[in-house]
Amino acid sequence: MFSADEDIKIYLGDDESAAPVSEGERSAEEFMQHKKNGNLDKTKQLGELLASTLLGDAPRFRDEPYGSQKLVLISFLALDALEEIPNQMLQKSAQAVFRSTVERRNPEIHRVIVDSTAYTMYILNDREHPEEGWGRTLAELCQADDDQELIASGNQLSAEYRKLFRDMIRSYHFV
Repeated sequence: MFSADEDIKIYLGDDESAAPVSEGERSAEEFMQHKKNGNLDKTKQLGELLASTLLGDAPRFRDEPYGSQKLVLISFLALDALEEIPNQMLQKSAQAVFRSTVERRNPEIHRVIVDSTAYTMYILNDREHPEEGWGRTLAELCQADDDQELIASGNQLSAEYRKLFRDMIRSYHFV
């Protein structure tokens, strides 16, 4: 008599490419593909462009009472806009280049924009009111909740920079 186990044979195949690929191998392969087709170079250029925009505009806010918080808002908007890139690996790459470029070129501004409390509040605002409320959140961070001029300024800044950053990102085409 034959047992059931003797009749069952599992064919693993001779082809090694059929072997399961680990997540790390898949990521490495994706990385190499993005490097080869130029996508990583584009994310580097894009991250540097957004950082240069922030740093180039920073003197505009130097003498304002809430200038530092406005830079935090603009930084958040840049990083948030980079999430429009259709691939998460490319998004993270562009965001890392943005941060490292700001840190390398102006450590003082980098220290200002890494305000995790502000980022958390802006993330919450983005989830609840993606196209509005930026000025109100800015005013809360500045402990000037009722300052209508500051609220209007924050709303105007967010509209201006969201459009600018989105247009920059949309001008890049990824393979």
